[in-house]
Amino acid sequence: MIKKVLFGIAALSMPVVLAAAQPNIILFVIDDLGYADMSFLPFAAEDVQTPGIDRIAAKGTYFSNAYATAPICSPARAGLATGRYQQRWGNNWYGKGGLPATETTIAMELKELGYHSKKIGKNHMNNQKGDISHPLKHGFDEFFGFSDHTWDYRQLTHAAKNKAAHRGPLERNGEMVEFKDAYTTELFTDEAVEFIHRDFKGKPFFLHLSYNAVHHPVYVGHPKYEKKFGLKPFPQYDPSMGNYKKNWHSKWGRGKGHDPDLRKRYLATLACLDDGIAKILDTLQQQGLEKNTVIVFISDNGGAPYTMANNGPLKGNKYCEAEGGCRIPFLFSWPGHHEKKQSLPSLVSTMDIYPTLVELAGGRPHDKLDGKTILPLVKGEKSGDNHDYLIFSRGNRTKDYVVRSGDYKLRNCTSSRLFTVGEHYRYDDVQGDFLYNLKNDLGEQNNLYSSMPEKAGQMKKMFDQWCEQTLPAPKSKKPRNGGHKN
Repeated sequence: MIKKVLFGIAALSMPVVLAAAQPNIILFVIDDLGYADMSFLPFAAEDVQTPGIDRIAAKGTYFSNAYATAPICSPARAGLATGRYQQRWGNNWYGKGGLPATETTIAMELKELGYHSKKIGKNHMNNQKGDISHPLKHGFDEFFGFSDHTWDYRQLTHAAKNKAAHRGPLERNGEMVEFKDAYTTELFTDEAVEFIHRDFKGKPFFLHLSYNAVHHPVYVGHPKYEKKFGLKPFPQYDPSMGNYKKNWHSKWGRGKGHDPDLRKRYLATLACLDDGIAKILDTLQQQGLEKNTVIVFISDNGGAPYTMANNGPLKGNKYCEAEGGCRIPFLFSWPGHHEKKQSLPSLVSTMDIYPTLVELAGGRPHDKLDGKTILPLVKGEKSGDNHDYLIFSRGNRTKDYVVRSGDYKLRNCTSSRLFTVGEHYRYDDVQGDFLYNLKNDLGEQNNLYSSMPEKAGQMKKMFDQWCEQTLPAPKSKKPRNGGHKN
């Protein structure tokens, strides 16, 4: 069997070897989960209980040095889906680059290997014209969810449709469907449970479950969980209130008028999510599928400041290249095969998920990936880091980048952001160059840039090399007046 993978105009042929017993695969992607908001962690926030997530950790590997490819969702999700630095095609930040038709995705590879696949929840790939980033055009057989960067948890009817407020019906395979008295987290969980119960006639399944929890608006709560956390229902947005964004900024998020119960609302949203994960794990056990189902669990980026997500020992949050923006939870579990509970400090990336899953499915990952399989690390066949270095970049060759290598992190910062929610989550790095030893200084407090110029120089060369190998060639500026002087 020959498989053809397209990259731009180049076509590569790759043999595929089917596994004798291909595992089912569930990829959980949580939206803006705080780094310390899982109770199995030694540094977990004191107010957090996540027994569902903890069950995954109890039978698998936790990577403590894991990173998304960006501190914001759309580029990070593109890097995850393709196993490649999304900067290769100009997806450098929110609203730029999308997911081109020329890129091969995990779902496309698994489809070639005989998998039936479904994506549930959020599909935010910058919403390109012509919808070329739609899941059904990138290997998935089914899709149920939405394609915006956020969505209301409860306002899911045609009557409630409001683009500015990110609410209205959900999509099922191209058709818009409405739900009354529903909550997206439970809808997505129930959809996943129904999928697992199906008979795929001997085919393995790939389920990409991308919850919109715990992304804002967490003030749109589930009545059951509001009651559990002693919360009063928060007023729902109505167009008569005026501009949605201004209302949210001033009343429902950061700012002087922020909701004093915001952290509790986040925890209530997380509790519903965790119960959903537990329900899915129960379904696998009931169906006799637990021991032949691989589970990968990640957050798309760091916890957000305006939901009161807790990033624990890390500095910063979503949107910035401090550790709190890019370092994420990463769990890998395959009960019955690699069930050992362990925590590994190896440097890994969400790009590594692609080659790992393809290998597990019996395929041979193509040689254009930037990700590397984590299976040798999980099995104990390999120790140390999975990458010599990782790069975080907004596509500029001279500024706003991070090099993460070994114990060290080099950062150039010219566009830092300041976020405040009351007295919490303040982040206002001075602009400049920074070098940190994260082994000794996880909170990024001690800048070694001036005292270790040789180390900084070595890491800057890594970035320069990466730019030449990864970034598209700079566009040449056209001379004015066709090149003729006046």
